[in-house]
Amino acid sequence: MSAGSPARGSGMSGVKHYAHSVEGQPESAWEPLPHHLREVGELAASFAAHFGAAPAALAMGLLHDIGKTSGAYQSYIRRPHGGPKGPDHSSAGAKEAIGLYGPQLGRLLAFGIAGHHSGLMDGSGREGPGTSLADRCIKTLEPYDGWKAHTPGLPSLDDFRRGVKLPAPNAIAPGFQFAFFIRMLFSCLVDADFLRTEAFYVRSRGEPVPARGGTIGPHHLDALRRHMAAHRRDDTEVNRLRSAILDHANAKAALPPGLFTLTVPTGGGKTLTSLSFALEHALAHGLSGWHA
Repeated sequence: MSAGSPARGSGMSGVKHYAHSVEGQPESAWEPLPHHLREVGELAASFAAHFGAAPAALAMGLLHDIGKTSGAYQSYIRRPHGGPKGPDHSSAGAKEAIGLYGPQLGRLLAFGIAGHHSGLMDGSGREGPGTSLADRCIKTLEPYDGWKAHTPGLPSLDDFRRGVKLPAPNAIAPGFQFAFFIRMLFSCLVDADFLRTEAFYVRSRGEPVPARGGTIGPHHLDALRRHMAAHRRDDTEVNRLRSAILDHANAKAALPPGLFTLTVPTGGGKTLTSLSFALEHALAHGLSGWHA
């Protein structure tokens, strides 16, 4: 069922739409849906501005929860807590992203929108029926009529084309740049959604919003270096290889910013090595680590 279907309406005409309820508090204390969409969109855009994709992240934030305009979801949010899981509210935004921005550009956004609670899904459906983005976008949904009234400022296709810097092709693995771009946008959306939702609920309890994010500084790198040094071992061949991999990656930190890859077998220490390189590289080039 598509948005605006004449066959079925939302059944919530004249009822205010909310993104989040607060148990034990009147609806006047709940978070209106347009407020949440705007807050998430603006914060996601501020993250994505660092890699030239602010309009894309703004669109994702404004679209990610438009499925909550359905009568089914608004009925669910008004039920006592502890009931069954609410209806799908993320597939609607993924479907509309493709409709607005096309099957190529729109899909870059749709992956993150559809997966902002469940995680990124497979593009081919090889994990089974219902597991691909295509499956989500043809799924029958509860009508979400009137969603456009909740998303003022949604970037147009022209805004997207003018304001989004798509990544350059990667000579090592063709197509990798788009997979990486999708993950970057996904991270921007999920972080923004989590942080803005947390802030709403913290305020609803009358508590101060906790500080999140900040700027990477030498003390972060010093802490990581101490941790890595304390766990460095030369007692086995595997541990010696881990140390060599770490040293090799860190030696590349002074190279100009760009796309770096680390291909190491399982158990080679990729996670901490990648973190170490990222901090060394960021500080070597004065890159921003601001998140919120």
